[in-house]
Amino acid sequence: EWLATGQCIRSLTTLSAAAGADYDLFRREIELVTRLCGALSLSSKRQCYWTLGDLHRRFASVMEQDNLIVRTSPETIWDSYLKAGQVYVELIRKDLASERLVDACFLAADSLRMGHDFPTAEIYYQKFLNFTNDVSRIPQARLDLGMVYQSLGRARDALREFNRLDREYSNTLQAYEPVYQIGVTHE
Repeated sequence: EWLATGQCIRSLTTLSAAAGADYDLFRREIELVTRLCGALSLSSKRQCYWTLGDLHRRFASVMEQDNLIVRTSPETIWDSYLKAGQVYVELIRKDLASERLVDACFLAADSLRMGHDFPTAEIYYQKFLNFTNDVSRIPQARLDLGMVYQSLGRARDALREFNRLDREYSNTLQAYEPVYQIGVTHE
């Protein structure tokens, strides 16, 4: 079962990479991988869920890039990111992300933020920050968490994150964004 699952998922990933902006192909692949995930034994679901989350994020990204040409509604793009976030949350809930828990938390938070589910994104950014030792991703997580707070109308929390980012990670690219965000938060 594991070998067949791996071969199937590799071929689907290859197909979606070649698909480019073929939205119908993306939708069919997502539907197929969703069914596959449901039919597999617990030990084989891990790779399937990671692939499903990646497919949703890739589909949303392709729609964003094509948006200037195709005019995809923002809600459709948000929905695809939201679905990706929900897949990563399932990985975490079902303990299928055990060795990659930190990655799953970050991808869940980022996808949920981009899908405009800000309350749930906040939870997973906090989990990521509590579990991670990866100093290279902390500035981005702090910036994104501040923007989540801003979207939730929690200006004080947003300012706290932006100031912390500026204070603790002033030599990173992410430290420059809060200067703009603090101005937006104060308006």
